[in-house]
Amino acid sequence: MWRPTGNAWSNFQRTVFQVSVWLADQHEHGRSRIRVARGWALNSVFIGLALPTFLQWQFASEFWCHCVGFGGSLGFLVLAAACGWSWSQLCGTEYLKIREHAEFLSSIPSYHGRSESPVA
Repeated sequence: MWRPTGNAWSNFQRTVFQVSVWLADQHEHGRSRIRVARGWALNSVFIGLALPTFLQWQFASEFWCHCVGFGGSLGFLVLAAACGWSWSQLCGTEYLKIREHAEFLSSIPSYHGRSESPVA
């Protein structure tokens, strides 16, 4: 998967943000999706670790708390792994999209200076 090196990311972002407001909005939407996936990945780890501790602290003598704590912890850790994978895939996709958008906008000399959707 392609990852930006050096100033490539900054140059691609600058090209997209200066030339097309519509593509910049699309890029911001992709970044918000990345933030949601990252938040779920990190919060699921914390919940998965805190759930059995909380249940043990509240219901130490109950047998069901061990089952629920283990199952819930395992479920949240699997969710964290899935969200971590999703986070990495979204980052890679966003890198590719911004590079392709910048290359597309740079290849069209008549498009420079416009700020509306290229589709409309």
